[in-house]
Amino acid sequence: MTNFQRTFSIKTLDLDHVIIYKDQAEVKRNFQISLKKGKNFILLTNVSASIVKESIQFDFKTIPHGPSVNSE
Repeated sequence: MTNFQRTFSIKTLDLDHVIIYKDQAEVKRNFQISLKKGKNFILLTNVSASIVKESIQFDFKTIPHGPSVNSE
């Protein structure tokens, strides 16, 4: 099986919205990629060191068998 990796800097992704709460903030950014057959790895760079890893969410559309997400 072939592996493919794409790298994106958070700073270059389109900003959708920001919601600020008393003790946290929600930042939504959008980007689209075409996945290839095989394993696709998406590396996001320039992510804040204070981010809560479990809060990262992805919205996958038009993927027939659904992805698995690993945040390391």
